[in-house]
Amino acid sequence: MRNKLAILFCLVASLVLATSIGAAAPLAAIDIEKATNGYDADAAPGPEIEVGDPITWTYIVTNIGIEPLDNVIVTDDQGVVVSCPLTTLLPGETMQCTGYGTAVVGQYANLGTVEATDPSGFQVSDSDPSHYNGVEDNEIPEFPTITLPAIAVIGLALFFQRRKA
Repeated sequence: MRNKLAILFCLVASLVLATSIGAAAPLAAIDIEKATNGYDADAAPGPEIEVGDPITWTYIVTNIGIEPLDNVIVTDDQGVVVSCPLTTLLPGETMQCTGYGTAVVGQYANLGTVEATDPSGFQVSDSDPSHYNGVEDNEIPEFPTITLPAIAVIGLALFFQRRKA
């Protein structure tokens, strides 16, 4: 949150400076932060997720400019359907969007992108990657936990039977 406030402060400071020297300053800006099952996994490999398990992608979108933004749309480059509660963000306002999927085997990467328009029609955008590594279930089958002790008992019984003979 402090980073967002620092960015907002810098934007306001640059506007004041730009106004005093007669240059144009950006008034509209947007930020997106994407997470996979709660992990901010910008770099590979990301979290290990068992193949077939559900995945929730969250997209935190913030208007970091000083102008309201309309037509806020979040997309994902891998075809994940992203649902957002708002299409307009006021300066400093944040919303959480979500997308859902199922883990597939191997390294997976996708890119969330947000686009929006300021009141003058100027378009702003931002993107953030996310990763995970789909792993297969490598559990040991249940039968050895029962079979091995049974074999050991039979083996001991045969050992003692031979000693009696």
